[in-house]
Amino acid sequence: MAQMKLIPADNMKDKLWGKRGTPEREAMETKLKEDVNAYIVGEAIRKARLAQNLTQEQLGERIGVQRAQISKLEKGTSVITLPTMSHTRLILTIILCLMLPNAVSKGQTTQTDTISQYRANYYGACIIRDGEAHGTRMDEPFAMHSVMKFPQALYAAEYMKRHSIALNDTIIVRKRQLMQDTWSPMLKLLDDGMEVFTYAELLQLSLAQSDNNACDLLFDCLGGPEDVETYIHQIGFTDIHIRHNEREMGIDHTLSLENCATPRALAGLFAWLYEHKNADKYLEFVWQAMTNCTTGTERLPAVATQGATLVHKTGTGYRNIDNTQYRNDAGIIVMPNGTWCAIAVFAPHAKEETEVAQIARELIGEN
Repeated sequence: MAQMKLIPADNMKDKLWGKRGTPEREAMETKLKEDVNAYIVGEAIRKARLAQNLTQEQLGERIGVQRAQISKLEKGTSVITLPTMSHTRLILTIILCLMLPNAVSKGQTTQTDTISQYRANYYGACIIRDGEAHGTRMDEPFAMHSVMKFPQALYAAEYMKRHSIALNDTIIVRKRQLMQDTWSPMLKLLDDGMEVFTYAELLQLSLAQSDNNACDLLFDCLGGPEDVETYIHQIGFTDIHIRHNEREMGIDHTLSLENCATPRALAGLFAWLYEHKNADKYLEFVWQAMTNCTTGTERLPAVATQGATLVHKTGTGYRNIDNTQYRNDAGIIVMPNGTWCAIAVFAPHAKEETEVAQIARELIGEN
């Protein structure tokens, strides 16, 4: 009888994954650790949920997310990494919800009220003025949503300058290639055939009107999310992450959590634009386009004093079951005397447009 030849486990790992210390081996081991961690966290959430006789939908309703997001976490398919720390905040919210006692006596705050209060008070904000940064949760990542179109525009400006693409150069856009079920004012400009748009028009639509199709057309023509992120990191803002376009986020809303930034980094990026806006015609155009921003009129525009110049970009998330949603606004306010402050506000569970303005007023008033 032939003797079975046994191969040591370490040798098998070397053969399948590469030698220890190689990029292939490190990548595989990192992925394995992430998968194990995701499984452990997911299983803990599942057991705690079942212990309270809650369905995935009921748990989602308590914390304001879709059942699908709870399902992904429990299956271990929603991995927690540094650029997606919004998942960590979600998990902490779930843990808080599951650990609170179900039974409350008369006069006490109910579990639902406690969670609502926790979520209403959870926001991130930063103001940069006179070279100093102040705020709340300034270094925690928050989903940008359409604020992402601002760093994208900075990349587009650099790319067009480097490749000698003029702002009035054109591309042909066919209506059938565009998303139809998304926020896109440009759809009204198209008949059933095609239309010609300049790059200036696409940037204006993306920045001033937050057009999702215009944003993705810029991705398609000038470079994808990974190119934008690389450039933004190169100019010094490594706490801004851009991983997905609008089409991808429209298909899977949870991907929007991965396009994230810290309030400090985003406010700092607006300060960077203020310092470089006159460097070339492309950055000057980006600056001017955001002075014409038509979205979020009850957010930062409600804070800017008369005579001040406001340059800003808003972002609005997908609506939660409890009717709350991400409401963001970031920009720079330049006073008539030339003084300025850069500000970024992320309100993940806002019920009203005015909540962003309220946070911004408190932040400005404290400094």
